[in-house]
Amino acid sequence: MACVAILVSSRNQLASFLQQCEDSPQQNAFSPRIPRGYRVRQKESFVLGRVLKMTCTLSADYIRDWTGFQPLQEPVGNYLCVFVLGWSYILSARMVALRRTTTDDKVVYINNHAQWGRLQGTEASNYLDLDIGSNDVAEVRWWAAILAEGRGWKATLTRDGKQYYPPWECHLDGSLFRLWHCVHIPPSTSVFEPPSAADAHEYLCNFAQLHDAFDQLIGAFAATITLPSHNRFGASITLPKPINRPRLGRNTESIYTTQIPTTTELPHFMALSCTSGLVASRLLASFWEPDIPCNLASQWLTPMREAASPFIHSKNIHPIIIAMSQHRPNIASIWLGSAITGLLPRVFEVSRSFLPTVCSEAAVWTSSPQSFMDPQYHHMAPVKNIDGLDMIPREDEFRLLFITDEDSQAYGNPPISPYPPFGLVNVQNTSLGVRLHLPCDHRPEYHSWEWVCENGKGLSDFGMSYGLKLPKATSIVDILPSASIVTAITIPPVSGASLVQPITDQEFDESVSEIATRNLFSWTFFAEGVRAEEKVL
Repeated sequence: MACVAILVSSRNQLASFLQQCEDSPQQNAFSPRIPRGYRVRQKESFVLGRVLKMTCTLSADYIRDWTGFQPLQEPVGNYLCVFVLGWSYILSARMVALRRTTTDDKVVYINNHAQWGRLQGTEASNYLDLDIGSNDVAEVRWWAAILAEGRGWKATLTRDGKQYYPPWECHLDGSLFRLWHCVHIPPSTSVFEPPSAADAHEYLCNFAQLHDAFDQLIGAFAATITLPSHNRFGASITLPKPINRPRLGRNTESIYTTQIPTTTELPHFMALSCTSGLVASRLLASFWEPDIPCNLASQWLTPMREAASPFIHSKNIHPIIIAMSQHRPNIASIWLGSAITGLLPRVFEVSRSFLPTVCSEAAVWTSSPQSFMDPQYHHMAPVKNIDGLDMIPREDEFRLLFITDEDSQAYGNPPISPYPPFGLVNVQNTSLGVRLHLPCDHRPEYHSWEWVCENGKGLSDFGMSYGLKLPKATSIVDILPSASIVTAITIPPVSGASLVQPITDQEFDESVSEIATRNLFSWTFFAEGVRAEEKVL
């Protein structure tokens, strides 16, 4: 009955779901290779739209200068906010195109746009100049809507008479742009329709080519992926204020153009971005380590948070991006994205009192660990004889409880706490399922992502492969900059001693340890203080 598990799916295919299914939850199938076959995890929610639109502000506080994925000889322009707003439109338009059921599902321009004419004197000084270099009126009209103060466009999905906005739709709040272009604007632009996601994607690449900023285009895409998570963290969206500088000819197009997601590939990232708690799980799980038991979680986390605190307060977050990228290379891009949108400081603040969401499929999709229940930590439980009693680690008991609950009745989801329980347990005091499978080397194998459709039918999603484009890719964020690129951000050296902060007894807070321990043992004993298998006795 032993098996060697292979994590077979690293990306979930959203396109077919978006075309065939209505707003519905999804579930995940794990195959523990036990006689009764597959087990199904409990359903997860998927955010397709919001009732309220999102807005963002511009600030030079955190990422004033773009330091690049490779060391720069001279400073370059910072256009991150422009790219994020462009990606916001592209993902929103893609969602509407895939989910359109009636003519009420659409993207429209609003009679509000950035300044595209000539201004002089004091009036001109109130604007942020941006050279878009286009000779296409339709392209200029799109940029004017994207960079409008307030709202220059909107994407809506109408269901049951209510309008919902895609979770990436974001608009500027309180900033004025003036566009520089190479075309005469006609008196009326009402004849122009908003572009498709593919056309807008081309416009965004044109801008990246004009300013030799394909690296920023990729970084901004990672930032846009984090936008739906701002609501979960209770964080406002703050993008870097743009800075115009001469084009240096860094040839970023040839270096990074193959890493830019196409419109065909976008739905897979949209699923990553919109699955409830998934991005939050990836960020918060970066603080987790497999050898830290639940009762020591606070002792482990506090020094890390205290070390990061001076950098956050001084708004010098580059060392944090580098540190987290080195610690969790496969999600380096998400950390970079969280820094661009202003989410990063809030992540550290939330980590003081909340545990990361345990999302089993997230660990597989991103090839990044998050919990002692991850597939790679399942193994044959070591049995120790202590004073004549056969004992096994309690964390191995928990793994066996989860994997042998084939019907997902009592242990449908893994424990909320990613930190393992401490201590040993007498084998004779474990459940029958644990004792029966104790000699086995069961390991869960990710099988598929199952969409639950409106018509009651299921849609199995076995993932996708990038084939020759990225032959070794196993992570959903692999087409974004890897840690080897992100960690090349140039900053002054930071010594280990400078990161150590003394912790006094008054400052120490054990709340995370208490929550982790309580959640773990509640998973087995429930509110009544008894195990599920003992309730019938």
